[in-house]
This record gives sequence, structure tokens and C-alpha cells, in this order.
Amino acid sequence: MRRPRGGFTLVEVLVVISIVGLLLGLLLPAVQSAREGARRVQCSGNLRQLGIALTSYHETWQVFPISDYGPWPPYHGDPWSHPTFYTAMLPYLEQGNQSPGSPLPIALFFCPTRRGPEVGPRADYAAGKHPDEFFDNGWQSILGGPYVSSDGQVLLRSGVGLDAVGSRDGSSNTLLLSHKAMSPSLYEGPWAPGIPTGDNGGWAGPEETFELSRNPRFFIRDVDSSYTQYLIGSPHADAMPSLFADGSVRSLRYATARELIPRLWAWNDGGILATDGP
Repeated sequence: MRRPRGGFTLVEVLVVISIVGLLLGLLLPAVQSAREGARRVQCSGNLRQLGIALTSYHETWQVFPISDYGPWPPYHGDPWSHPTFYTAMLPYLEQGNQSPGSPLPIALFFCPTRRGPEVGPRADYAAGKHPDEFFDNGWQSILGGPYVSSDGQVLLRSGVGLDAVGSRDGSSNTLLLSHKAMSPSLYEGPWAPGIPTGDNGGWAGPEETFELSRNPRFFIRDVDSSYTQYLIGSPHADAMPSLFADGSVRSLRYATARELIPRLWAWNDGGILATDGP
């Protein structure tokens, strides 16, 4: 006598599907967290490599580069007539054959949590402007570049060296480079009308250089806002990797005290302050 073939009932199938769905729901956040952890490590590695390039530039010229507002003549004997600190680093990143006039994408210039070189020759990292520009206190950042005074004079054009930084606040207490905040809707899309190209733009052209140094008073997480393009911030949760002048990369929380942030960017504020980041 043939036994009837066994099988699953509809209820059993639904139970199995429910269990599988529950397990996937528990697994996906862990996978996403692991991927973001890997991207964050890669981002920190990018900043370390940029720090090595900036240090190599310093060893050659005894000062760090700055971002100029336009294609100014070379300074400190630097043969690279560059409008940004990115182009100053090119020879020290084995990218000396790059032409700033027709740049190609460079992987180190991208935060991998945002995007990659497929979007073109753009850049995700920025320095803080001189706090003096906002507070009139004489504080200067390292890569902040010059700024134009109310009477049209270009101020603070010269670069600063580690000797000066070390004699004041110290290189381990002074920020060198972090992320420029960016609207997520512009990560990969074309530049939006009315928004400066630097919001998601390139690293070489003089029309974008002012966007390579941002407001030194705020840390934010990337949001879609007309103000995002002016601030320091990143897509990372809670805190962002940032490069200090001693070459170390440490994470700084978006909740860092507002009165502390400008002092982290300034190399000559006279204070040695601990961060409240992890």
C-alpha cells in the first residue's frame, strides 16, 4: 500500500517565510553596519594618505599649502601655480602628470561612504576657514587660504609651517583637514542651479576653491539644505574622521561644543584643548 507523499501545509510555509523574513531583518542592519565600518576605515586611510602628501609638501617648502582664490603666481618658490591645496599635493600622490586644467578623478579625494571616482574629478574633503574671518580674533587655520577684507585687500595669503604650529597650540591639537558637508541629493547629480560648483565639485578649478575651505564653527551630518555647502560635515553617523596636523586621524562628533570647534581649527589661539570625540 503506497503511503501518501508528505508535504508542507500552507500554515507551515507561512511560518517559515515569516522566520526567514525576521532573520533577514535582523541580518541586514548588521551587514550595513559592517559595510559602513569598512568604508569608514577606508575614509580614514584616505585622510592619512592626504596627510602624508601634505607633510611631504611641507618637507619640501617648509610650509603647508593654502587654497588661493584664483590662479595666483607660485609662492614660496613652488613651481606649481596651483589654485587649491589639492593641486599642490599632486606631485606627492604620484599624480604629477595631472593637468589642473583638465583634471581626472583621484580615488583618495573621495569619502567612500558618499561616492567614488565614477562621478568625475571631484573632492569630498575640506579645511576650515580662518576663524579670524568670523570672529576677528586673529586665529588662523593651516589650510584656510587667504580671504578678502571689507576694503578688498587679500589677507593671510602665506602658508604656515610646523615650527609655528608647534610653538603655539601644537600639531596634535590642530585640525588640518576634514570633510566638506554636502547635500546627499547632489552626491552624484549635476550641479544644481544657484548652488556653487564646490558643493559637489572639483578640486582644481579656481571657481571652486572657496568651497575647499568651509565655515570653521560647525560640524554637521550631511543634509539637503541650502546651507550645507558652507559647512564642515560628512555622511558618517555620529562622528567623522578628521586629519590633525601631526598626521593622526581621529573622529570628531557632530555634537562637539560649538565654542571648541574654531579653536580646533586655529593653530594660534593659545589653547591646548581636548576634543570630545571618540
